[in-house]
Amino acid sequence: MNVVSLKEKVEALELTDVDTDPTIIAELYQLYQYDSKKEFKYFKRYGDSVMYYSEEYLEQTSIEQLLLKDVCNQIY
Repeated sequence: MNVVSLKEKVEALELTDVDTDPTIIAELYQLYQYDSKKEFKYFKRYGDSVMYYSEEYLEQTSIEQLLLKDVCNQIY
C-alpha cells in the first residue's frame, strides 16, 4: 500500500491553508464561535459552499476517499 503524505493530499485536492484567507477565518469563527483555526487547517471552495478539512482528518483518510469526496462536492 502506497503511503501518501499530508502535503501530497493537500496538493492533490488543491486545498488552501486557512491562514492565507482572512475571510475564511471570519466565516469559521461565525460558524463555530471559537478559534476553529486550531481544528480546521485547510479549505476548498465549491461554488457557493466551502469544505473545511482538519489535518487529523486528512491524515486518517485515504487519498482515494478524499478524491472521491472531492469529485462528489464538485458535482453538487
